Amino acid sequence: MRRIFVFMGVIAAIVVFVSFRSNHRFENLAHIDAFEPYNPDRVKLPLGGLRGDEMFVYYAYVEIRDPAGPKIRILANVVCSELVLQDIQIDVGAGFLLPLERAKTLGTYGCRGGAGGRCKLQEMEFTSIVYPGPLPDEITIHRKEFSADVKLHRMPSNYKRGLNSCIIAPLFWTTKRLLEYYVAQGVVDVRPFPWMPYTDEYNPNDHTFYGAEHITCFFCAVWSDTTVTTMNDVDELFWARKGDTLLNVTDRLSDPITEDVGGLAMRHHALVFTSPMAPSPWDFEKFKQLNFLRDPIAYWQGRMGKHLYRTEYAKLPWIHAMREWYDHKRTVDMPEEQAVYLHMRANYNENRSTEFPDLKLFTDAEIKGLRETLDAIFADGPPGYEAPNTRNYTEYCKKMSSRGFEGWDCVKPVGTLCYSELRGKDEWLHAIPTPDSFWTPI
Repeated sequence: MRRIFVFMGVIAAIVVFVSFRSNHRFENLAHIDAFEPYNPDRVKLPLGGLRGDEMFVYYAYVEIRDPAGPKIRILANVVCSELVLQDIQIDVGAGFLLPLERAKTLGTYGCRGGAGGRCKLQEMEFTSIVYPGPLPDEITIHRKEFSADVKLHRMPSNYKRGLNSCIIAPLFWTTKRLLEYYVAQGVVDVRPFPWMPYTDEYNPNDHTFYGAEHITCFFCAVWSDTTVTTMNDVDELFWARKGDTLLNVTDRLSDPITEDVGGLAMRHHALVFTSPMAPSPWDFEKFKQLNFLRDPIAYWQGRMGKHLYRTEYAKLPWIHAMREWYDHKRTVDMPEEQAVYLHMRANYNENRSTEFPDLKLFTDAEIKGLRETLDAIFADGPPGYEAPNTRNYTEYCKKMSSRGFEGWDCVKPVGTLCYSELRGKDEWLHAIPTPDSFWTPI
C-alpha cells in the first residue's frame, strides 16, 4: 500500500512533505487541522525573550544506523560561525554528559558561501559519541551556561519493503481540501513545520535559508520506515517505464546485500503539456476534464536532479543527493530506459518535442477516476484558482527574498514577506506548533 506523509510549514506559504508509505504512523503525527491563517503572534515572545545567539533545536533522536553503535543526533538552527563544539553536551541522566563527535551544516555552503551560506543561522546536525547504555525519553542539552529539556525520539528499528516519498511545497486552502480527503482515506500522514519563536527585536526566521528546508529534507530519512526513500517537490514525478514500478527498479539496481550501491541519481527532465492545465478564465468544470494529461511532453533540461536512497544507509541526506553514507555506500546514475525524473513548471517550453514517445501518465479509466475523486472532494462547491491574480506579487516577493539583510544573503520564505500583499487575494495557511513539532531555543 502506498502511504503519503505531508510535512507542512512556512516555506513560501507553508512547507509540505508528502510520502508514499506503509501502514505505520510515525509517532504522533499532527492532524491536517494543525494549520491556520497567518498568525505570527502564536510564536511571538516578549521583548528580551531572545538573546540573538540562540541554538534553535527542532528534533533529537537516537541514531541506530551507525555501524559504530547508537548515538544521539540533534537537528537545529545555529549561529555556526560562532559555534564551539565543546560548548554543547547532552545529559542522558544521572549526571552523565555526552560530548559531541561532530557538527555538520546540512546545506552545501557551510557557514560562509553562496545561496544561503551567509545566513546568520545555519541548519545543522549534531552527533554525539557512541553511547550503548539506556537512554531516557527526555534529554537535557547544555550549551555554555544555557540548557533546555528536549524529547528524545526513536526512529524505526527496521525497514519494510516499500518506498516513502517526502514532498515539499506550499499549502493553500484548495491543497488542504485535497489532503483532507486522503487523510480520511488513511493514505496521508501530516506533520507541521512551524515558525521559530521571535521577538520584535530579533526574528530568526528571517536569518535562515528558505525556512530551514534542509532540516525538513534531513528529517525524511529519520521518519521513513521503508527500504527506499526519496524527497520531491509537489510538481515532480518519478516515472517507471515499461509497466514497471519504481520500487522494483530500485531493488534491482541497489541490492543492499550484493552491491555497494545505496542511491540512484536521476537527471532533471521538464514535463509540460500541449493543452493548458488551467483554463482561462478559470472554469472548474473544464479543468476537471483533465484533458491536458493526455498529451505530456518531456525533455532533458540542465537543472539539478533528484535521487532515491536506501533508508538504512542515509547519513547526511540533501535535497539533490546523498552527501554522506553509512557503510561506504555510493550513488550511481539511474538508467533512463528504466525510470525518469519529470518536473512540471509553467515556464517550460510546450513547443518542444518529447524525448519519450512512450510517455503516458494515466489511462482513460484512471483519468475518469480522478474526475470522480475531484467531485467527491469538492462536493460542496468548486474551488477557486487565484494564481493568475497573485503571480506578479509572488514574483516580486521572490526577488525581495533573495536580497536579505545587510551582510547576509538568506533566501527567506516568500510567505513571510508577501503575506500582507496577498491577504484577501489568496488563502495561505501556516503551521501551528504541536507537542512533537516545535522549536526549543537554548
